[in-house]
Amino acid sequence: SPSFSPSFSPSASPSAIALPSHWHHTSWIPIFLDNKLAHFSMARDELSRHSASKGKTKGKTPSEVDIDISFRSVSDIIAYIPNALMNGLIRPFPTFAFTHSHNGLGTFTRRVAGLEMIIVYIGLAGLLWSIWTLKNRVSLILLVVACLVSVLVYSLIYCNIGTLHRMRYGFLLTLTGIGLAQLFEMFFVRFTVNNHAPVPPVR
Repeated sequence: SPSFSPSFSPSASPSAIALPSHWHHTSWIPIFLDNKLAHFSMARDELSRHSASKGKTKGKTPSEVDIDISFRSVSDIIAYIPNALMNGLIRPFPTFAFTHSHNGLGTFTRRVAGLEMIIVYIGLAGLLWSIWTLKNRVSLILLVVACLVSVLVYSLIYCNIGTLHRMRYGFLLTLTGIGLAQLFEMFFVRFTVNNHAPVPPVR
């Protein structure tokens, strides 16, 4: 099947791209930033239409999420951020592993993705559990924030979980790795302390 490439680039200059007609400018947002967010809306709309057209031929799949959501203003984007973070960080849910694709390879990758997400959940739980220990490690905090922002940006644009998973993979893997490392360090230190307690003096 022919590959899909959007007819625009969100990084292009505002003068090179016509803003979507349904977009409403927000007065308290600088115009250059408002235009960039409008391009994000345009990107999402085109990718949603592409997913919808594929769905007409192959049927709707569990990979399609919120394809009917369209941003009309900055307020719409802000309101969608919780959903976008959920899609970017914890989807696909493990139950996705029990769904079937239209081919054997797709079904296998869903099985792998389901198992992979369980590991991601453990890593993200470790990241949340130990977030207070990172308060004095500025470089690590900046890395976590950068990864979260990157995941959020991709989640605002892509409504196909398979594509989103490929785009976010490096950032999500980094967050998961930090969380797993924090868990390992916490339990390793506790185990070491418990097994090397000072021996009480003999009386």
